[in-house]
Amino acid sequence: MSRSTDLPTVYQDVILRHNRDPSHRGELANASHQHEGFSRLCGETLTVWLRLDAQKRIADIRFSGEVSAVAMASASMMTRRLELKSRDQSVLMCQQVQAFLKDPDMTPANWIESDVSLSSLQALSGYRSRLAAAALPWQTCEKALQTEKSATST
Repeated sequence: MSRSTDLPTVYQDVILRHNRDPSHRGELANASHQHEGFSRLCGETLTVWLRLDAQKRIADIRFSGEVSAVAMASASMMTRRLELKSRDQSVLMCQQVQAFLKDPDMTPANWIESDVSLSSLQALSGYRSRLAAAALPWQTCEKALQTEKSATST
């Protein structure tokens, strides 16, 4: 199947579903970590709020921002995947997804490959701004886990 026929399938089956009903959207009042990310390529701004529990697991995670359907869907997928994961595991997962989005031809980590929603983002290869939009939540979350308050540009 060509990329032009794959992309509408991704939008219909994954992107639009997450965009219509995103998981964990909104601010988190009692966040222990927060980071605002910005993509110069696609002009989107996204903030991730996290609350880590005593065992350094993500007890709650939220996001908000002025973002495209691709970034919204990616953030929704991210929050579902990272909730209740340890800080270290979450940082690693963020890095693995970013590597996958940067080079969709690479063999993804097993957990990405087994996640139909995340692996479907491979159809975005060749669309640089859409890949940047999909990566923004993961980059922002990784930074949030490393700092308590900050902002970054991609």
